[in-house]
Amino acid sequence: MNREMLAAEPDWAHDIYSLGVVTLELVLGWPVWMSMKSKVQSQINKGEEIVATGIFSVPCREKAKIRQQQLKAIENLDSLLHNAMGIDCDANFRDLIKKMLMVDGCKRISPIDALNHQ
Repeated sequence: MNREMLAAEPDWAHDIYSLGVVTLELVLGWPVWMSMKSKVQSQINKGEEIVATGIFSVPCREKAKIRQQQLKAIENLDSLLHNAMGIDCDANFRDLIKKMLMVDGCKRISPIDALNHQ
């Protein structure tokens, strides 16, 4: 994304993206940026350590790979959110998160539209 595209984005575009990421983390139950091969304790299996990776994480932190991983995660959001952490994420909620995480900030859902999303 070049500087002209960033300059054209609405002022709220980054805030909406951040809200989408935080909401996604709350529903998934782990950080989307968690580093590769992090050990976490399972709440389901009483403290069992499991190796997990954030859905946006890539080795070597290369920008192109990160962007590709973000796009892949957003495309697979329906399967990621299907009964995540025991929460039933309906199609309406998944649609809202997808619109909040649009890569192009000019196409991202506005705050007022997010509040009125049905």
